[in-house]
Amino acid sequence: MLTNELIYSGSVKDIYKSDSDIVFKFSDRYSIFDWGEMPDHILNKGQSLATMGSLFFKYLNQHNIPNHYIGHDQDTLKVKKIHVPYDNPVSYYTPTSHSCLIPLEVIFRFKIFNTASFKEKIDRVEFSDLDFTNYEFAHPLVEFSTKLEASDRYIDYKEAKEISSLSEDELSNLISLAQRVAILLKDLFSQNQLDLIDGKLEFAFDENRNIFLVDTIGLDELRIERHGVLLSKEFLRDFYKSTLWFGNLQKFKTDFQTNWKDEMTKHHLTPDHLPREVLEQVQNLYRAFTNTLSKLVESKKTSDDYQIEHYFQQYYKGRQ
Repeated sequence: MLTNELIYSGSVKDIYKSDSDIVFKFSDRYSIFDWGEMPDHILNKGQSLATMGSLFFKYLNQHNIPNHYIGHDQDTLKVKKIHVPYDNPVSYYTPTSHSCLIPLEVIFRFKIFNTASFKEKIDRVEFSDLDFTNYEFAHPLVEFSTKLEASDRYIDYKEAKEISSLSEDELSNLISLAQRVAILLKDLFSQNQLDLIDGKLEFAFDENRNIFLVDTIGLDELRIERHGVLLSKEFLRDFYKSTLWFGNLQKFKTDFQTNWKDEMTKHHLTPDHLPREVLEQVQNLYRAFTNTLSKLVESKKTSDDYQIEHYFQQYYKGRQ
């Protein structure tokens, strides 16, 4: 499935041209806090993410969610090609732009994980009908962040509409489609007593400006829990939050908003390696989640029978 023409290399996956389509090649790299590639690799993460993406698209296809998925092979996904204006995102979008990425990350939330950071958003007009008494929602709340800027930033509906050149109806359709995907995912996880807290999605316009799901969905895009234990790379964030590097990162992001990483690298302020036990924990998490998802979507066991239940058994045992 893979060709030799590299289009884009990201912190987690590389994108290649394949005839008139494109191929995502997932790596064992990981990224947090907008840093890009971190110093460790997570064993078999690339193959796990490609398999997850394929399984999620197959599940959403069963429910008629429009998307760009074509096929899957080992650590790659083949998808329909769309234009991503990396070089000129500000000037590119007009009310007639088509066959292109919508320059937003669409975040859905069934529960506010960090209530302190969300409080300043409660008074936004788009959230006026929501009850924030317990920060949980039967119908998912949707918000937006930027996608093609140097660093992601949360924006209100008005700015999301403006930078994407969305009409009022298109904005409404985008929100509705994101909510529908979120509810389908929540229903899927509930079959294994897993609670979906939040996640992020990406969408594009087709040639007729119809909206469809793009990029991929995997453990990196979702926050899931069972009995208060998160199935996400949040514990990687927690590890780094206790390091001197994270304190410097926050300071440099404030002092050097556009080139903070270059300045940190210049001062040799780079992240530490993960401890062996943390690295093994995240490797087991990707492995368990992929196997469990395969069982939920395709009703079959893999040759590796390590499941979420086994991961939790090890998780709790390590904390006795």
